[in-house]
Amino acid sequence: MLAGEGGQVLEGVRGGVGGEGAPEDDAACAALAHFALETVNLARGQADPRQTVHRAFDLLERGWPAAAHGPAV
Repeated sequence: MLAGEGGQVLEGVRGGVGGEGAPEDDAACAALAHFALETVNLARGQADPRQTVHRAFDLLERGWPAAAHGPAV
């Protein structure tokens, strides 16, 4: 990972999820940014990387119980 990538993702998350003005130490924004970055690494080792990314973000959007039953319809 390049040094600037994490900061760019965190800024994008802060603007998209945390809203403008989210504090720099917002733990939820930081966790989501880390999840997004690590999802890319996880997908690289899978048979269907695109499906892996979709399932990972489905988990974020719908939660574990819903995501565990398969992709959204």
